[in-house]
Amino acid sequence: YINVKNAFTQGFESSLQWQVLKHLHISAGYQYLQTADKNDLANIRSGTVYTRDENNISRPLTKKEYVGLPNRSKHMVNLKFNYENDHSIFATLRMLYRSKWYVADSDGNGLYNIQDESANGYLMVNASGGKNINPHARIQVGIDNLLNYQDRLYLPNLQGRMIYTQFNYTF
Repeated sequence: YINVKNAFTQGFESSLQWQVLKHLHISAGYQYLQTADKNDLANIRSGTVYTRDENNISRPLTKKEYVGLPNRSKHMVNLKFNYENDHSIFATLRMLYRSKWYVADSDGNGLYNIQDESANGYLMVNASGGKNINPHARIQVGIDNLLNYQDRLYLPNLQGRMIYTQFNYTF
């Protein structure tokens, strides 16, 4: 993480919920995020920030090439299917998409732009299902990261596919 004295974020979020059938609910969400360091924008406008073109020749960076703060994706999407019937059987499928984000100042100009190093966007899929045995007991099985997405360089704490069984009892 970095400290940014004059940072700003702006964007929007939207969500939608829909009961398709009596026992099936779908929810979806989308987030668009723009970030920037106000000092970086001022330096770009003044023409004091440079990058290199495809021929490795130095030239002023344009505002269009500036991507904002590092480690922030512009787009995030989620989609969830939730099923629960009258026999206390339930299942959930969740999909989360994160678009690419910038991670390193490759051209050495002190800010993040489209020429810099980025992490790939990815899709995370989690599925689970189970049964409420009675008002106090519940059993569940699931798979997190069903597609086994891993990025050891930029997401080292994201483990691969995880299969689990869970039993809960409330006293």
